[in-house]
Amino acid sequence: MTAFNWKILDIKADDGLITEAHYHVTATDSDIEVTTEGNWYFIEPKANTQFADVTEQLVCQWVENESNNSIKARLQEQIDLLNKSKPVVAPWLPQVFTPKIG
Repeated sequence: MTAFNWKILDIKADDGLITEAHYHVTATDSDIEVTTEGNWYFIEPKANTQFADVTEQLVCQWVENESNNSIKARLQEQIDLLNKSKPVVAPWLPQVFTPKIG
C-alpha cells in the first residue's frame, strides 16, 4: 500500500483568496520512495474558509481534488514501475561479479 505525504511549501494569495500552492509530495511503498514538487495554480481562487483558518491539510486537499488525483496517480505509476524493475550496475561503473549462492 502506497502512502502519500503532502507538504505545502508556499502559497500565494490575492485579496485573501489563495491562487497558487507550491507543493511537495512523497510516495512510499515498502523501501521504494518517489517524490515530486510543483506549483498548482487554482482554476478558481479558494475562499470557502477564512484565510486565517486555512491549514496545510486543507490546501493539500484542494490541490488533490482540483488535480483529480493525477499527481498521486503519476507517483503510483512510478512506484509500480520501480517494483517491476531490478537494480543493475550502470555501464560506466566498475562491473563486479557476485555469485548467487543458494
